[in-house]
Amino acid sequence: MALVLGVVEGARIYIDDTPLDVLKISKTSISVEILGVGYILSQNESVEVYPKVFVSVGVSKKRDVALPRLLFEAPRDIAINRRELYEQRKQKVPHIS
Repeated sequence: MALVLGVVEGARIYIDDTPLDVLKISKTSISVEILGVGYILSQNESVEVYPKVFVSVGVSKKRDVALPRLLFEAPRDIAINRRELYEQRKQKVPHIS
């Protein structure tokens, strides 16, 4: 089962500790960058953007407005989080000195 996240331009999503940035959204595709590599994602195929993590685009319509979504397919042991949740979790991790 895929993880589906609604996105806007400028959004940042973390795959484990690696940021994936949403650069541009069009009617049929979403441009992202991860590890210095750019990808143009579409509904037609899933692209492996990180080891074992495949991403494609989904669009849902709500009141005649297209809402862009990223669909992530990854093993359960790979964390995928929005920036806000990632930063909250990082703050809660105790530091060992």
